[in-house]
Amino acid sequence: DPQYVECARALAENAAGSGGATNAERVAWLFRKCLQRAPSAEEAAGILADLDVYLANWQADIDGAKRLISIGEFPPLIVPR
Repeated sequence: DPQYVECARALAENAAGSGGATNAERVAWLFRKCLQRAPSAEEAAGILADLDVYLANWQADIDGAKRLISIGEFPPLIVPR
C-alpha cells in the first residue's frame, strides 16, 4: 500500500533528522514516538541487526532504493547516492 510506504519513509526521515547521531539513538527515538516507551535491550538489538541487513541489501540495489522511496505524493528528503 503506497500510503504505508510513504508514511514509513517520512517517519524514517524524521528519525534521521531528529532522532540522534547513531542508529541506536534513532531506534530509541522511534520507540518513544510510536510506542511511548523505550525499547528493551533485546528489541533494540534485533532491530539494529535487521537494519544492518536492510542497509546492505539497499546499498547493493541503489536503483531499487530510489524507486522505493519515490512511492507516494510527498517527495523524499533523503536520496541515496
